Amino acid sequence: FINTKYECLRPTPLKPKYNQCLVELLEVIEHARELNGEERNALSYRHAIAALKAYPRNIESYAEARKIIGIGPKIGNHIKEFLTTGTIPEAEEINASEKYQTLDVFSRVYGVGYKTARKWYQKGYKSIRECMKDPYLTHVQRLGLELFDDFQKK
Repeated sequence: FINTKYECLRPTPLKPKYNQCLVELLEVIEHARELNGEERNALSYRHAIAALKAYPRNIESYAEARKIIGIGPKIGNHIKEFLTTGTIPEAEEINASEKYQTLDVFSRVYGVGYKTARKWYQKGYKSIRECMKDPYLTHVQRLGLELFDDFQKK
């Protein structure tokens, strides 16, 4: 394991061999931060997630987690919660929130970024069908909405 702040120097697998459940919960928090426009905060989570994916064994303590470059006190506390309870309450709360679910769907529309997804949510849209009625859609967004189901298939 290469403990460095430079992710390009460390081989990081797409799917982690260890700490998979922890990584998935942190990815929920990271995605929520990005959806809410907190880009720098989301970047911190991405750095920590990349370090955890590359870590060669399961994390067993807060002290061990804090030794990994990229994991600060806040994410370390999330890891401590995970180690004691088996989950991260903030991630569970985010997963259950209607706002997160709606913004997540909107952000998966081809041609729509996080800012447009937030704008649609602030306008009161709750579904893809409601977004189709927006008079300010670009051509690409209209296509993305019309073909949303097709684009979600692998």
